[in-house]
Amino acid sequence: MEKWNKYKYHIYFWSFWGGLLLLQDGLSHYFSKSTKPLITWQYVYFFVLHMALVCGVTYGYAYLLKKFPYSKNQIQWFLSSFLVFIGVTLVFVFFRTTVDELLFYNKDAYKRSFQDYFPWLLRTTLVFMIVGFGYRILMDYLVEQQRRLLLEKMALSAELTALKNQINPHFLYNTLSYLYAQARPLSESLGEAILLLSDMMRYSLHETDERGLVFLEKEIEHIENYIQIHQLRFGNTLAVEFEVEGRYENKHILPLILISFVENAFKHGKTTDPQNPLVIKLTIHPDSSL
Repeated sequence: MEKWNKYKYHIYFWSFWGGLLLLQDGLSHYFSKSTKPLITWQYVYFFVLHMALVCGVTYGYAYLLKKFPYSKNQIQWFLSSFLVFIGVTLVFVFFRTTVDELLFYNKDAYKRSFQDYFPWLLRTTLVFMIVGFGYRILMDYLVEQQRRLLLEKMALSAELTALKNQINPHFLYNTLSYLYAQARPLSESLGEAILLLSDMMRYSLHETDERGLVFLEKEIEHIENYIQIHQLRFGNTLAVEFEVEGRYENKHILPLILISFVENAFKHGKTTDPQNPLVIKLTIHPDSSL
């Protein structure tokens, strides 16, 4: 069913054109009062050749316009179109003379038909090149519409995702605030851990500006919260030193870049030996390099 919907208009158009050609030949045969039958195997063969040629011109020229669009190189487009125009017309003339002679046994066809056929077939070729040109414009328009619909769909999906990301964190923040309020009277360290977790999640989701950057001091604060929450997990027994040297005010950085190094240090390093502590040192040089 999908294939039918894709090609039905092509079938409608060429059925109409074929029917129009049959009607024209039928009327010509009727008014000529010829005693010969119109539908013969030679005529069927010639009709199929005609339809194949005009279809080839239409779709072939449309494909050529895709490879050599007018908007990119006008000279290349003009030369290629002109060569197609002349070449296809000569092919048409060949079939209307030589093939006509072979199929209909008209011995004088080639001698008298070239000058008669060539101007008329030039117009025929031009008509189907215009049809091919229109087909290319239509296809480009439909492709652009599909691309626009896809972009709109992606934008809508992104908006829905952003909305979900706004709803879920707010629910989580409210829940964490509730847990903090409930846990604080029972355990100060548990309440502090919940508060640190809330701050870390808020930073991960909402601290970036329109460029996707964060203040360096926020990233440093995030690292400190990460270290502190690990200390709370292990009863403040971890041997970890975090040092910052240099001025970090009003400097920006991509978010969650530095925390990756800290996470790897906790994952692969030894953090329980006070004689050999885990040392994390961030140095901001005058040229703003880290």
